[in-house]
Amino acid sequence: MRKTLYILSITCLIGFNKRSIGQEKKQIHFLADTINVSSENSILEIGTEGNGAYYMFYCQCLPPYGHGYNLSFAYPKKALNVNEILSIKPDQKYISWKELSKIVTKTKYDFDKQYDFFITEVLPNGYKTNKVRMVKYREPITDSIEIKPNEN
Repeated sequence: MRKTLYILSITCLIGFNKRSIGQEKKQIHFLADTINVSSENSILEIGTEGNGAYYMFYCQCLPPYGHGYNLSFAYPKKALNVNEILSIKPDQKYISWKELSKIVTKTKYDFDKQYDFFITEVLPNGYKTNKVRMVKYREPITDSIEIKPNEN
């Protein structure tokens, strides 16, 4: 009986280890170039707000739909001074916008659980890479009713 329990517990431990190894986050990199792309052709906006900075993509790929920009990634403002500016583009495999939008549409709000996402921003004097997280939007609250006038 003891031997059976011992073998069973070893088997369970091996199974748990395999499961946790398989759940390692994948790293993906995206090159955000707002300098060499005209504003009419830009797919994203880069800015700062409050205690953080953000990258907002024009993509209606996550609910709530109909708000234009609804795919956003943010990082703490304090990280702005931590990341060094490099004179050459970091040697990474960058995914395309098409690949990124497919991944986001597939994973939805589980994106951060499955991926570590890095955005390399093209600057006038070089390149800066930030590790970002997805901003989750709340569903809009509709706590009103529409009263139609009498048509008499």
